[in-house]
Amino acid sequence: MAPLVLRIVCRADLSFGLAQTLAADIARALDRLEQREAKDREDEVAARATQSWRSAKNKAKARRRHEAAKAAREAAALRAALEAKQAGGEKATAAPSKSTADLAARAEQKSAEAVAAEAAVGAEGGLRHGGVC
Repeated sequence: MAPLVLRIVCRADLSFGLAQTLAADIARALDRLEQREAKDREDEVAARATQSWRSAKNKAKARRRHEAAKAAREAAALRAALEAKQAGGEKATAAPSKSTADLAARAEQKSAEAVAAEAAVGAEGGLRHGGVC
């Protein structure tokens, strides 16, 4: 905050009574300025806290979105491995000891995880760039 400057120019015929009134007015003005500065500081702290909260919320939402995408990719890879194994192809990406039923169950589980994670992210709504809390 920029410093405030008060300049006082007094006439030669300034009386003692007017000087006392001027001093009282200056003291009241300083009190009001200090109260306003304290309120401004409180508002700044509140704004920073809100910004920090929004940032943390957006990071958490991005992390959940990433996890949902990762689960969807894993489910797709497991389905591809299952299809390759069912077709009898040698290009299966899973270990040869995995049974077809095990691959199908893991693919379904990953698909369900991906759907649940994406639904959680979508239901959350969000404040990507501002908005009302």
